[in-house]
Parts: sequence; structure tokens; C-alpha cells
Amino acid sequence: MHSRLQSNLPRQICRSRFVPSLALCGLLASGSAVSADWKSTASISAYGTLTDNVDFSPVGRRTDFITSITPTIATRLDGSRLKVQAQYSPTLNKYAVADEHDYVAQTLNASASLEAVEKFFYVDGTAQIAQTYISPFAPQPLNTTSATANRTQTTSLGLSPYIRSTTPSGVTYLLRDDNYYTSTNTSAISDSYLNQLTAKIDGPASRLLWGGDYNYTYTKFDSSQAFRSQLGRLRLGHAPTPDFTVTASGGYERNNYGVLGDERGAIYGAGFTWTPTPRTNLYANLEHRFFGPSYALGFDHRTRMTAWNIQGSRNIQSYPQQLLTLPSGNTRAAVDAIFQARITDPVERQQSVDAFIRQAGLPPVLVSPLTYYSNQIYLYEYISGSFAIIGARNTLTFGVFWNRSKPITGGGQTLPDTFLLVNQLNTVGGSVTLSHKLSALTSVAASAVRSIGRSPETSATSASIKSTQDTFLLTLSHNFSPKTYGSIGLRYQTFDSTGSSDIAEHAALAGLTHIF
Repeated sequence: MHSRLQSNLPRQICRSRFVPSLALCGLLASGSAVSADWKSTASISAYGTLTDNVDFSPVGRRTDFITSITPTIATRLDGSRLKVQAQYSPTLNKYAVADEHDYVAQTLNASASLEAVEKFFYVDGTAQIAQTYISPFAPQPLNTTSATANRTQTTSLGLSPYIRSTTPSGVTYLLRDDNYYTSTNTSAISDSYLNQLTAKIDGPASRLLWGGDYNYTYTKFDSSQAFRSQLGRLRLGHAPTPDFTVTASGGYERNNYGVLGDERGAIYGAGFTWTPTPRTNLYANLEHRFFGPSYALGFDHRTRMTAWNIQGSRNIQSYPQQLLTLPSGNTRAAVDAIFQARITDPVERQQSVDAFIRQAGLPPVLVSPLTYYSNQIYLYEYISGSFAIIGARNTLTFGVFWNRSKPITGGGQTLPDTFLLVNQLNTVGGSVTLSHKLSALTSVAASAVRSIGRSPETSATSASIKSTQDTFLLTLSHNFSPKTYGSIGLRYQTFDSTGSSDIAEHAALAGLTHIF
């Protein structure tokens, strides 16, 4: 399978203009094999933006009016053997003056899971299209109407066949093969292929727990050598109480990262999981790896009015792996956690969450580390936290993050690589949104977002670089009917970076959305 990467097949596949439609249609068509009801919704949004700096540039500022049309199709199938979720939202941005920026910003999030052989063989599929950024030291506007050459459209396709079953004695086992192709619409950025093989076995549930796992990761960027990693470990655990478990592990790893040669050696670690109530979960794992300590930690807690989340991790990662990671500051996830205590049915709860976010004028993402392009394997460490509280008339969401990335492989030839000119990247950011319900149908919301990227001076040829971006938004939202709502707003955003002039933009926004 790896030999196929020597050709440009991933680029030809992922760059095809028909891939989004084919991927979505394939997921929908597969539903005919299983008797179940599809639940679909459709909507259309029309927004206008008047900006005094359409190019988001420090010089040659141009005033422009942008018309944005976004049709959205969402479908869901919850069958006994097949489950599908898909949402496709292309946004057509039409510029009155700077028509050279006219384009369609594609957004697709689709997944399907098929139980091909009952309780034994499964197949998962994914298709994603997202707007990401190339460099942390160039403008990164949070909206698609601000034109920037730093934005790129990323397409990821995934196929994962796997075997999962349980023996009569209670032993569970898993053998999974994950395959992901990633491409962008920027010709200077390499396509990539990620293959992850996972084998796992766990003993029956009891106070004494045992298990083992093996992981193989193959990462290939076009026109560069492949990176390989293998890791095997045995695990032992003890559950003194039903809500508390401690584990210990030991094993061996071997990594081939090009110019670094083989990095191999023993690995060992320990961890625990504590779930004192169905609403609270705490876990932490620490492991010795070839690059030093590796850790993963998390804390989730929810009440009828609040949701808390803290996550942290230190491990090796690649650009395609980061694209597959759900932002930790997801607004829908935070609101859904609070609504779990009020609405038990998942479909009804999703509809209520979407309606609440629309009415409150909340942003889709609180705050999370942005994804930047790199064709290397790097050491990635992050800590993030989010908090949301929903009252009778007021809603407050808050999020912060910090992360540090450092390459551990030799760089490829691709010019836009984030780590081409810097040896380490630190980013930190935060956001806060306050929404106030003026009436049963009208809400006002104010939000502020700040992100800072910094590369410390690590050598005589690697000077310190810093960039800062701020975005402020004030919106007034009104529900005209159960299926029609609109909003007006004001936006102010700035960007400054070492060695370049400051950028500022003022904009006024207005729009309508109708759900069919």
C-alpha cells in the first residue's frame, strides 16, 4: 500500500472538485443496505459584510462589500448496523470591488460506521474539508470574508476497517487499520498519507485488569521520505472501587525519523481514572518515551448550569494527525454537556443545543490552538481549558489554551513549512463571550479572542518572532420565527508580527438564516 505514495494519486483524488460530493453521496447511499429512517435538515444563510480593509493588509486598504451565501445540508442515520452523520456547508463569498477574491469556502464533516459482520467486522469512513492556516506569523482572520494568502483549504479522507469482538470468557480484542489521505488547494504544500495499525487486547472486567497493545504509524508526505513509528506495551491495572482504577505499563518502541536514525528503547508509565459521579471524570497518564516524559490528562465536570473541561497532552504528532483532532473549545460540546441533565434523548438534545447557540449568538468554537502546516514529525505539548455557564438570561463561555511545538525530524523541501525558519513554536490564546437575552426572541452577545504565536531565539540564525491577533465582535440576534433568524454586528480585528506593519480592520455585518 505504501508504494502508491510514490505517485500523485492522493493529490489527484483529494484535489478533484467532485470529491466532496462523491464522499457525501457515498455515505448517504450506503444507508439503503440497512432499514432505518434518515433525519435530514437544510438551511440557507445570506450575510453581508462591509469592511474598510478587505485584503487585511497594512497598506493599500480597500473598502468593499462582501455577499456570503451558505446553503447547509445535514443528515443523520442511527440504524442498528449503520450510523451516519454528515453536514456540508459551502460558503460563496462574492466581493463587490475585489472580485479577484471571489471563492467558495468548503466545509464538510461526514462520518459513517458500518457493522458489516455482526459483533465482529466493522468499517468506518470519514470525509472532512476545513479552512486552515499555513503560517502562525501571518494573518489568521477567524472569518472567511477577510482575504489572506495564509489560508488554505484542507481535504481529509479516511477509511478504517477493523475487527472488534469479545470472547465467551469476556476477553475483548481489536485489530484496526486507519488510512487517511490529506490534501490542500495550495500547490506548494505536499499531500500526505497517514496509516495507523492498532492491535489491542483486554482481559475481562474485574478488580485485576490486564491488557496489551501494539501501534504502528506510517506518515508520508509527497517528495519526502516516510516516517515510521512502532510501539508495544503490556498493561496491568487494579480497580479497588468501581469508580477508581490505577494502571501500570511497560514495553518497547522503535522510531525511524529520517536524519535522526532509529530511536529505540524501553517505555514505562502509570496512570489512573476516577469517575466519582456520572457527571465528573478525571484521568491522568504519564509515560517515559525516547523524547522524555509523555503525558495525557483530562477533567470533565457538568452541572445543570455549568460545564468544565481541562485537557493536556505531550506526545509526538504530525500535521494530518492534528487535523483529525476535535477542537477542545467546541461550543456545541460545552452546551451539550449542560443540556444532558435536562434532555436525555440525543436527537432532541442536538436540536435544542443548535437552537440555543443560534438564539444566544454564540461562536461555534470558544478557542483552541490553530492548525499550521508542517511536513515534519514534531513534539506537541498543549494544555487547554473551557468553561460555560447558562443562566436564565445570561450565558458566559470562556476558553484558554497554551501549546508548544518542536520538530524532531529533518525538514523536507516544502517551502511553507512552519518549522523551516524557527526551531520552536509557542502559542497561547483565550476567548470570552457574554450573551444576554433581551427578550424571548432577542439576544445581544459580545466576544473577544486573542492568540499569540512566538518563536524564542534558539540560535544566532534563529531570531525571536512574535505575532498577535485580536478579534472583537458585538452582535444582536433575533428570531423572526421558529425557522428564521437574523443578526447584525460590528467587528474589529488587528494583527501585528515582528518585522511587519500592524493591520487593522473595521466591519459591519448583517444576515438572515432560514431552516427548511
